[in-house]
Amino acid sequence: SPAFPPTAHNVRCQCFPSPLSAFCFLFCFCTHAHTTPSLLSVFAHIQGHYFTTSLLHCFTSTLHNCAVSPFRPLTLSSPVFDMALVPWKYQNAYCDITKLPQRDFYLDGGPVLTLVQKSVEESGIGTAARVWDCAFVLLHYIWQVRSTLKGKTLLELGSGTGLAALPALAAGATVIFSDLPHALDFTRENVERNLPKLRQWADEDPASRSLGEAVFLPLTWGSDSDLDAILGKYEVDIVIGADVVFWPDTFKPLSSTLRRLCSLPSPPVGSRGEAGGSGEKDDDKKEARKSRDVLIAYRPRLPREGVFWRRVEAFATVMQVDKSELHSEFRDGEIEVRRLVPLAVE
Repeated sequence: SPAFPPTAHNVRCQCFPSPLSAFCFLFCFCTHAHTTPSLLSVFAHIQGHYFTTSLLHCFTSTLHNCAVSPFRPLTLSSPVFDMALVPWKYQNAYCDITKLPQRDFYLDGGPVLTLVQKSVEESGIGTAARVWDCAFVLLHYIWQVRSTLKGKTLLELGSGTGLAALPALAAGATVIFSDLPHALDFTRENVERNLPKLRQWADEDPASRSLGEAVFLPLTWGSDSDLDAILGKYEVDIVIGADVVFWPDTFKPLSSTLRRLCSLPSPPVGSRGEAGGSGEKDDDKKEARKSRDVLIAYRPRLPREGVFWRRVEAFATVMQVDKSELHSEFRDGEIEVRRLVPLAVE
């Protein structure tokens, strides 16, 4: 990834599924190859934890004190580390990244976002406790079109960690993070953790110059009262959702909420043209201000999800964002960003 180049000072290790196995590797290597790592100024990012030179030295010094083997220096050019250390990628075949306690997300030319994750089983907030791949894909799409978001209001459905909507804050948009009431505290913690980075970046970015407002409101899908409370106070321009289509019990309430949100025309996010011209009627201007674009990042898993999309097709045409606009690691994958266009304005 261009945002995280492999250098002598910045190398991420993807060969170990856990810190314990990393220690086992060092132990076996030192005892059988008669060597010791000499990794000055290098960080090995193993299972989300940074092992510094001093910690690596602690391992090998312990072996040396036990008179396990003689030593000779080992550098990054050695064959073993050519195999062990590789350029960082989001998709990691060596560990379950959704279970890491903390993860960093790199935006091209932007801030590094840091989010905490919790156990789905033990957190009490279920799947909202983790960052899922669809959120990462939507994050980068929103980041690419951020120049069109200044001054707009974005509503995220099922925010969870809140990752996907963070670029809109940096672009100067008002972002409404919504989720079930018991999950919102976790969302708020993660968003507020990144506000200083986003504020610094927004202050330095000539296109933005100011950080948008973060709002946290409960929204149970299918609840008219929750949605009325949001739409009664905010003129929502954009609606996004990442990996919200997965549980059959939510298909009906989620489609009901989307039906209401799709009730107005929707100029696409990323379109740099302004609605209307100098002779535009006042009613048309008012309509343009209220228009909404609905984007859903979706990964097909089971045939039963077709039930949800058939419900959506009763009030909107489902269009797919061109894969060339997605993050490079996911252009050939199964994750899609789908745009919902109301049938009345096709």
